[in-house]
Amino acid sequence: MKKLIFISTLILFTGISFGQVLPKGTRIGIHVMAIELQPGVTMEQFIQFYSDKVLVEWNKIMSPDIHRYLVKGLRGEFADRYCMIAVIKSEEAFAKYYNSDLSQTELNKSIREKIKPFEDELKKLGTYKQEHFTQWEVQ
Repeated sequence: MKKLIFISTLILFTGISFGQVLPKGTRIGIHVMAIELQPGVTMEQFIQFYSDKVLVEWNKIMSPDIHRYLVKGLRGEFADRYCMIAVIKSEEAFAKYYNSDLSQTELNKSIREKIKPFEDELKKLGTYKQEHFTQWEVQ
C-alpha cells in the first residue's frame, strides 16, 4: 500500500508541478534507481551530471514522445532514493522504442548509441541500475 501511495504521489507531482495535464492514455514509467558512486564522488555530483547531461540528451532526442524526470524520495519506503519517471505520450509512442517483449527497437538502439558517450562519462562518477519498474496508464 505504501508503494502505491508513493507512486501515485509521483504521478500526481509530475502532472501538477509542471502545469501539464496528463491526457488519458499517457503512459508513466517509474524506475527506482540503485546508485553506486565511484570513490571520492558525491551524490550531488552524480545527480547533477545525470540531470544536466544525461537526461537533457534523452529528452532532446526522444521529444515529444517521451520526457524523463529525475525525482528524489522525501518520505516513506523510498525516502532519500532517486527515481526516473518517463512520461510517454501514448502506447504508439512507446511502441516506437520498445517491442511487445520490452526489447529495444532499432530506433531505440540507435538512440542509445547517441546517449552512450554521456552514459560513459557518468560511469566515471558512478553507476545506476533499475531496481524496480512499473509502467502506469492514465485513465
